[in-house]
Amino acid sequence: MPDTTLTERFAISTAAVRLLRAVAASFALVAGCGLSFEPAVSATLHRYTVRVDAGLESLEVRACFDGRVPPRLSASRLAPRSLARAPRSSGAGRVRLAGEELRLEALPENACIDYAMHTRGRSDAGRGAIVTHAADWLWRPPELPEDADIEVAFELAQDHAVSAPWTPVTASVYRVGHSPQSWPARVAFGRFETRTLEVPGASLRLAMLDTGERAEAVTRWIREAALAVTTAYGHFPLPGAQILVRAVDGDGSPVPWAQVLRGGGASAHFYIDAQATGAGLRADWTAAHELSHMLLPYIDRRDAWLSEGFASYYQNVLRARSGMLTPLEAWRLLDAGFRRGIDGTGPARTLSEASSEMNRTRGFMRVYWSGAAIALLADLRLRQSSGGRQSLDTALDAFRHCCLPSAGRWRAREFFDRLDGLTGTEVFGELYAAHAHSHEFPDLREAYAALGLEAAAGGLQTAADAPRAAVRDAIMRARPAPAAAD
Repeated sequence: MPDTTLTERFAISTAAVRLLRAVAASFALVAGCGLSFEPAVSATLHRYTVRVDAGLESLEVRACFDGRVPPRLSASRLAPRSLARAPRSSGAGRVRLAGEELRLEALPENACIDYAMHTRGRSDAGRGAIVTHAADWLWRPPELPEDADIEVAFELAQDHAVSAPWTPVTASVYRVGHSPQSWPARVAFGRFETRTLEVPGASLRLAMLDTGERAEAVTRWIREAALAVTTAYGHFPLPGAQILVRAVDGDGSPVPWAQVLRGGGASAHFYIDAQATGAGLRADWTAAHELSHMLLPYIDRRDAWLSEGFASYYQNVLRARSGMLTPLEAWRLLDAGFRRGIDGTGPARTLSEASSEMNRTRGFMRVYWSGAAIALLADLRLRQSSGGRQSLDTALDAFRHCCLPSAGRWRAREFFDRLDGLTGTEVFGELYAAHAHSHEFPDLREAYAALGLEAAAGGLQTAADAPRAAVRDAIMRARPAPAAAD
């Protein structure tokens, strides 16, 4: 396409969208004759173009609204302070800043607005790439109807890339989707390498910032952790995810910090030590833990014992299944975690209270490993009551089929009720009643005896003649891959 102005490009793209809708409508007329047509675009599609300054100092945004203009746009508390100039309408009407909102007053249908945001002063800008919170620069309607979406197209310097958690349309165009605006999303711009990792059931969009010669080792590390997660039930739990890896000056730990976010889609963000080796990354548990979070929907932080506990359980189980650990190593790591959880459990708070106050009280061990103990107990009871036909894996697979991806926030009781409905049991409800409001760490003595897990001078050992030795071994063994038609 020959060079055009930003305004002309929006006019061209908007006309194309309307043409597509007209074609869709014509197909809909013959739907009663047995034909159907699903439009390739939402009924309402607001289109944003974001031009990223080559020096990563500013973003220029043009937002063009499809049909009726929303009365207001909102962003984070940082956005008003980062405005490079007053927002303005490209035609009639007025754009007014009011607190953390832009008020769009008397704008005609299909109007556009323009604004620019500062990114200068970021500590990482001098490294050739920056990682931003989308809410710091993406002024958007606070709520989108189900039949509406936002499409964001990025215009970048020739040697720059973009990484976002939203649904990709092309390498530089995304659909934002319907997760709550309050859910954070990180977007990276600049010079960095991107790769697509194909694993069963998913395409993972890997962005590596400042990893340099470690790019191959990082790629292998993320791929292996993602493949480990597929051993839960043969598929990665979500069809796609953003994976951001940034090398930093660390503290000796291969992965000093990591986090999973859900804004606009699942995203895992890893800060790795710039000196970390491939062997060090592979031996670290963090990638398996964070990617295991994606087996569940977004769990309310007040129920962190569930989200963090299940991820802590699976970070060891799935690495054993994929050959990254031996089964005995995995059981020893679980046992060590349970012991830290017991040591961190005090009588002052219930598990739910400890979860709600975890960041303030630093009660991580009690929260994480109580949840992991509950995951183990659920796995054992499902396997025992079904003769091995059901497990925690099959319960989460059933949830994947019904409810993932999910744009909603789940409470623990709500999630456990759904798992009971999917498994036809009361396993999860009983465990919730027994432990969510308990002051005690879950009692694992009976489970240890049945599984043949015994303390010994050289560390935890397994007894071959234990009543549930076969179950113990099955937990650490990958299920057969599902049929291709799944």
